[in-house]
Amino acid sequence: MSTAFEFDSKEFASSISVQVPHVEGTYDLTPDQVLLDQAEHESEVRSYPRRLPIAIKRAYGALVEDTRGQIFLDCLAGAGTLAMGYNHPEINQALKEQLDSGLPYQTLDITTEAKDRFIKRVKAFLPEQFAADSVIQFCGPSGADAVEAAIKLAKQTTGRNTMFAFRGAYHGMTNGTMGMMGNLGTKRVALDLCPMCTLCHSHTACVARLDLVVMRVLSKAFATSSACLMTTKRAS
Repeated sequence: MSTAFEFDSKEFASSISVQVPHVEGTYDLTPDQVLLDQAEHESEVRSYPRRLPIAIKRAYGALVEDTRGQIFLDCLAGAGTLAMGYNHPEINQALKEQLDSGLPYQTLDITTEAKDRFIKRVKAFLPEQFAADSVIQFCGPSGADAVEAAIKLAKQTTGRNTMFAFRGAYHGMTNGTMGMMGNLGTKRVALDLCPMCTLCHSHTACVARLDLVVMRVLSKAFATSSACLMTTKRAS
């Protein structure tokens, strides 16, 4: 066992191993009862559990403990959203202070002092001229929501309805993002989400239509402003 992390929180450090496990043999990755319950009660659209068949009990830093007590070194980091790792003491303390402050759990798009501070700190990282001529749009919690917002913004700004995307790219699982995607494996799972598939029953036509769109707009692509969630005030 080699020490990987040193934590300030003695309580957490004593409740979960802070050492990288040296595994002899293989872990038990057969579905336990929690995973079986998930398969029974959750929809078929879940994706990560199919590749990572574990049920998480607790986590700290880059270490995750499953419901069997097996320790994993996590390289996923919440799909890149947890750069500080799990249950970082400073983040936990900030969350507790926020909850104790009386601020509502969510306020739609109504502003708060916390939201105002966040926006100003984000813009402080940007070049001064760009920050002065930009605004921030708060989307939903997933990347697909951000892509959907970018598509709408691009259409509204340019006045055009056609879009182009790279074949084989992955953009999300919403209807709009799947329409921009040439990943046939993903579309095959959600066959009924494509309005044309019910007519042609073939994904080949989907790719052909995508190629046609690319050819139509590629010549104009570099003349079109990029759709960005951090966009100029004029575009927003």
